[in-house]
Amino acid sequence: LCEIFNLALSEIKGTTTFNHVVSNPAYSGMKERKYAKKDEVIVKIDVKTDRMDNVIPKDLPIDLIKIDVEGAEDLVIIGAINLIKTHRPNFIIESDNEKILKNLNFWMESFAGYKIRVVGTSGFTNITKMESVVKKSLNEGKQIIDSTCCSKIAL
Repeated sequence: LCEIFNLALSEIKGTTTFNHVVSNPAYSGMKERKYAKKDEVIVKIDVKTDRMDNVIPKDLPIDLIKIDVEGAEDLVIIGAINLIKTHRPNFIIESDNEKILKNLNFWMESFAGYKIRVVGTSGFTNITKMESVVKKSLNEGKQIIDSTCCSKIAL
């Protein structure tokens, strides 16, 4: 079962601007950032936003949340605080921004009692470990949230 929602996860329900970097799609996201090239082609798109707490049923146990949202990781976490407190899921969070990682650590520790541990610092250092965690969770029939495309996956 895979359910896809036509929205971006954030800390509020509403709308925001999504920056689609046409010349380098991997840099696309809700927050503008420094790009590798000065002449990146960016198209701004209005998108609906909502909190994960509003989207995921409260009685659905979530075991793993993967977040890779190019600079909006803290917004996703803030919008999922109740789910996190209730279900205590594991996380895989991709970010190369030290400031965002500090914010995440603050939110996760202050409001949910988590401590962030960095498992890799460059690209796909621990992709094999991440894949094994995801496969193990799916094989056990656990619920996974992939905020990259705002989908809910379960076997």
